[in-house]
Amino acid sequence: MLNKMPLPSVGQLWRDLQKKLDESDINPAPREGKMILAHALGCQIEDLLLCEDAFVTNDVYRQTQSLLKRRQTKEPLGYVLGRAPFWKQDWIVRSGVLIPRPDSEILIAEVLKEREKNLSILEVGTGSGALLASILQERPTWYGTGLENNPIARACSEENLSSYIPRTRFNLLDSIDDLEQTPLSFSIIFTNPPYISEEEFENLDECVKDHEPKSALTGEKDNPTGLTYYTDWIPRLKNMLVPHGLLAMEIGHTQAAEVQNLFLLNGFSQIVIIEDIAGRPRVVKGYNIR
Repeated sequence: MLNKMPLPSVGQLWRDLQKKLDESDINPAPREGKMILAHALGCQIEDLLLCEDAFVTNDVYRQTQSLLKRRQTKEPLGYVLGRAPFWKQDWIVRSGVLIPRPDSEILIAEVLKEREKNLSILEVGTGSGALLASILQERPTWYGTGLENNPIARACSEENLSSYIPRTRFNLLDSIDDLEQTPLSFSIIFTNPPYISEEEFENLDECVKDHEPKSALTGEKDNPTGLTYYTDWIPRLKNMLVPHGLLAMEIGHTQAAEVQNLFLLNGFSQIVIIEDIAGRPRVVKGYNIR
């Protein structure tokens, strides 16, 4: 009778997971093995060191191998784990919902430079809800409205927002068209619009191109240059801003001059281009002149 292979320790297993990920054609992050194991154990990554020599159970081992196989198919880690880190915590994500990126934290930081109390803010394209929820956590007197026409993403937004923000402090709607029928106006509007051109989309990593929603990347309209939604949204969003209200938009790193010009043509002032840590343009913001 053959002896069963002994189960690995926590330390052995995370190193084995990372080795197999590194050998796969997926360009994994350095801590993905630990993230998979911590998820299976239901603990934080930092806790793994405390039990490095303990042996894992059969259930934990089987779960890590199942998650590993999914990741090796180039499924994004956020979908594999059902959560993704953003700003100061992890958020629920699922297939059909754009995974929040660290680049969007620059957009959050710019919005949070506004410190006035009791502001009403709007996010266009709420996605997972991670951006809007992060801002509302930081500004407990603000009220947030989110627009999201993807029902899968809107349900995810509702789940994330409801987990951390009182339901009396936010509202979710389907589209800009819904708002244009109301007299609402906002002190701050922010958005990460679909800015990937069709050509750029074809060259994206397979983890993104084959798994994340194309509608959140290139949009549902013809978007050959990636500028379609800036051209359409900037004049419409201006009409929803209070006098001297802030509009902040994430951009692709080649789009700064064109988006800045659209802000100027639509009567915004104090227009600023904010760069990311690599020195690439990432956000354009300006204030509404009426």
